[in-house]
Amino acid sequence: MYSLAFIIHLLIWKVRVPKNQTKILLEVFMLTLVVGYAIFLSFPPYFLLFSLTVPNSVKEYLHISIFYLSLMLAYIVFYSAIEADSPSLGIIRKIYGAGVNGAKKEDLYQTFVGMPFLESRIRNLIEDRLISIRDERFSLTKRGRVLLYVISFYRYLFDLQKGG
Repeated sequence: MYSLAFIIHLLIWKVRVPKNQTKILLEVFMLTLVVGYAIFLSFPPYFLLFSLTVPNSVKEYLHISIFYLSLMLAYIVFYSAIEADSPSLGIIRKIYGAGVNGAKKEDLYQTFVGMPFLESRIRNLIEDRLISIRDERFSLTKRGRVLLYVISFYRYLFDLQKGG
């Protein structure tokens, strides 16, 4: 069911990205769960033809529901994190845009001037080993590049803009 909800989500976003994305995600995933249960309850003999097991007790349905809802909420939190640029992602993009030589510390600070979060975000990115600093220049680590590529691919997959 979870995979089906994800595919429905992908198809909807390919047609048109909704304004209230979190609400639509909740609706898609919850509706998929409810419809899936309705199908399980309505057509159990057909699942047996394909050697598929169907939950046969309230306890099993509850177990599936808890697992499904946990996955759903984790995905929605993940999605909201990449839906728009966070300050950390903005910093990573700026450093990536600077190329192999890295971004000068002054240039980076100038870009985000007046934003009090910059020092703490940079410190967190260094601690998380997403960026490194050498000779007053910031560079992306391998881990930082992987994160940027994953988020960029995900945005491409759902036709989301590159920025927030």
